Amino acid sequence: MIKPKIFIGIDQTGATDKNGNPKPLDVCLIDNRKALRIIPNLKIKSLQKNDINKLISENLSSFKNEKVFICVDSAIGLPQSTQISYKKIFKFAKKFSHENKKYGALVAYHFFQSFINNNSIAVNPRRTVDVLVNANSVFNLMPFQKNIGCGTYRIIKDLSEDKKWFDLWPFEKCENQFIIAEGYPSYFWKNILNLNKRNLIDLKNIFSDLEFKNMNQADSFVLAYGSIKSIDQILLNPPKIAGDEGWIFGVPYE
Repeated sequence: MIKPKIFIGIDQTGATDKNGNPKPLDVCLIDNRKALRIIPNLKIKSLQKNDINKLISENLSSFKNEKVFICVDSAIGLPQSTQISYKKIFKFAKKFSHENKKYGALVAYHFFQSFINNNSIAVNPRRTVDVLVNANSVFNLMPFQKNIGCGTYRIIKDLSEDKKWFDLWPFEKCENQFIIAEGYPSYFWKNILNLNKRNLIDLKNIFSDLEFKNMNQADSFVLAYGSIKSIDQILLNPPKIAGDEGWIFGVPYE
């Protein structure tokens, strides 16, 4: 398989406004074809094919037939105990709403809770990879500042509009031009950049020519950069549990 040379990191923090409407997402684009060219602090309307094509076309001279790897701060997949496939999650998300609202933290909360009504399933279960890196569960509504469910749901809903234009790692073979995987910025900060805390000053000390106004912009860059450093993982056969639950890109298989 030809490895990707164009990388996109997308941060989902603040994915919806106070009224629950989807907001533009923070993006970093990295072209690694000839030399490392970093284009940070971009915005994208949605994670859909037309917007991705527009993003790349406006910033790169050409990318026809080039493999594109997109790493999103989003938990794609549910714990094995729920017995819910990723295909069912996408199918359900496409038409889901709650109290006539399609987005927002409470909508996302009810979306994910609908998968664990069975009493045999633990409260707020976590996937194998979430436990491994101490990542939050999409089932947790609080604390709100660490709620990943809202942004994850928004991302899944975007992608559910058209599932044909990309391959979803590690569930599918990466044969499409576009490959999408979930990322965890904190993991890349610690294990790729060797920084124990997410700090703009420390990041500036490593990448002196880059400027970030906020942590969301920085996280989108770290997702793209960390993907470059971890890209050989797409060539490996993931364990069965990753194919069932999903996996955070870059985290080694145990």
